[in-house]
Amino acid sequence: MLRAISRFLEKRENAEDGLLWKELTDEQKKEVLQAYEESEDKTNLINDKDIWNELK
Repeated sequence: MLRAISRFLEKRENAEDGLLWKELTDEQKKEVLQAYEESEDKTNLINDKDIWNELK
């Protein structure tokens, strides 16, 4: 999921508004919207320091 979001954000930098969203499959759109909804609940969030420690 994080890889998909990362690729999405990388492509976003050079795309016209709305183009990336249009290129996503219905399943990808569903996952992005679900991740957004889940992020609204603070108990679902992970401290950025914890993420960076895991990536080391």
